[in-house]
Amino acid sequence: GATIELTNTEQLRTGMLYQITNELAKRGVQVVIMENQGILRLTENEILFPSGSAETREADFQHLVALGEVLENVLSCYAKRLDNEVTILKNCRQPSSLVGRLEAVFIEGHTDNMPVRGGRFEDNWLLSAQRALYTYRTLLKIRPQLGLLVNHRGQPLFSVSGYGDGRPVVAYNIPTPEVRNRRIDLRFIMVPPNQD
Repeated sequence: GATIELTNTEQLRTGMLYQITNELAKRGVQVVIMENQGILRLTENEILFPSGSAETREADFQHLVALGEVLENVLSCYAKRLDNEVTILKNCRQPSSLVGRLEAVFIEGHTDNMPVRGGRFEDNWLLSAQRALYTYRTLLKIRPQLGLLVNHRGQPLFSVSGYGDGRPVVAYNIPTPEVRNRRIDLRFIMVPPNQD
């Protein structure tokens, strides 16, 4: 039974990822899904961090607005809320039994492999973590309700992490200012079966 339940959990996550992707597409924001890893990738076309910077271009702010709106609408169907407010669930196309099935959302920052010289950041680790934090704080400014989303244990849903240049989309042996590597990934973790 556990294998079937695990498959169902993965299907649930995949369904959620496609729901987010479709809603974003309607708002003109294109993302890439890595189904097996539960990742939604914000490519350099939607959110671009200039090399060495933890803040996106001004033009990308509207993409973060769309992302915040979609995340709030969709994730409210899979998470719980600190204030137990359920009005949002009217918009959910799924049964309310899915509420609380989302364990965590990691906002993961990444950099290219250019060495950081001077400036505010000691190295790419710090820069990638700051990119993730910048993205989260911006989303929170846009949609404060995201901060109320919690998992089934009442713990905050969102966290941030930085991978430096350790997980490139395109790997290089020499320092290369590859825009595809300067990105944000959103990683969705579901509650394992029988962990209620």
